[in-house]
Amino acid sequence: MQRQLSSLLNNTAIHFALLLLFALLLNREGTWVASGNENIYLLYLFKAWHPSFLATDFTFLEPTGGHPVFNFLFGWPTLFLPLNIFGWIGRFASWAVLFTALLRIGRRFRIPPWMVFTAILLWLIQRQSFMSNEWIIGTFEAKCAGYACLLFAIDTILDGKIVLPAILTGLSFTFHSAVGLWGGAAIGLAFISMNSFRSNLKFIAWATLFALPGIIATFPMMFGSHPITPDEAEFIVTIEMPFHLDPFVFGSAKIAVLYLMLLCNFLHYRSNRDDRTLKFLIRFQIALGAFFAFGILCRYLGEFSIV
Repeated sequence: MQRQLSSLLNNTAIHFALLLLFALLLNREGTWVASGNENIYLLYLFKAWHPSFLATDFTFLEPTGGHPVFNFLFGWPTLFLPLNIFGWIGRFASWAVLFTALLRIGRRFRIPPWMVFTAILLWLIQRQSFMSNEWIIGTFEAKCAGYACLLFAIDTILDGKIVLPAILTGLSFTFHSAVGLWGGAAIGLAFISMNSFRSNLKFIAWATLFALPGIIATFPMMFGSHPITPDEAEFIVTIEMPFHLDPFVFGSAKIAVLYLMLLCNFLHYRSNRDDRTLKFLIRFQIALGAFFAFGILCRYLGEFSIV
């Protein structure tokens, strides 16, 4: 009886099914498609394969929403599927891929599978982010693909691979520049700090190659004929999306707790210094923590274009 109970508690297939069920019934985005960001981003997916759609709407004069590669690669089913059906398929597919990645990374911590499942479930219950209203499991949009690439890049690095995680890191930027820029940079720094010059060169070359489509797409928005001005950047950070971008509204207590969690992770690594998995993960987290601190500094200095 005890063995059967243990088998059920540690059954990854059951964990996966329960997480999907939670995402379907209790997740932040509710039970309707389109909802939330999908009211914008699903339309961009549709427009990528139907150029005449909303052709006279000035809000869609820029036809990609900043994610041209994602829209082109994933938007073709809109040629024969209704948007709501396509949105549901996209949700389930992205949830399945992301939960698979999270469960795979969780097993690296040498804890029972039920603990990994519980950790992911608690993360979902507290709405996936301690601050900034960021999420991974939700509507179907470009950042789902970006985060999937990022998580599997981490997983494959922990398997000792070089080329595949480099490609995935580059793709994370191509699919979603914000996800790939900071997450990809943190992966790159952690990798470079642990490997030989030859391996680092190979990683950088492959990552850059697969990030090129995203760089080409992002460059005009940042440096083209109509780049975002400092005043526009300040408006976006402080008025339009402070819940996402302004560290001054996150709360100093929450920021302190976040860095305290990083400290606890570092102390755990110090007691297991020979564990290469923990070494990579803590360096990845330290890089992200440094980027976040840099963002707080830029906000303090009024450099809203960087924030």
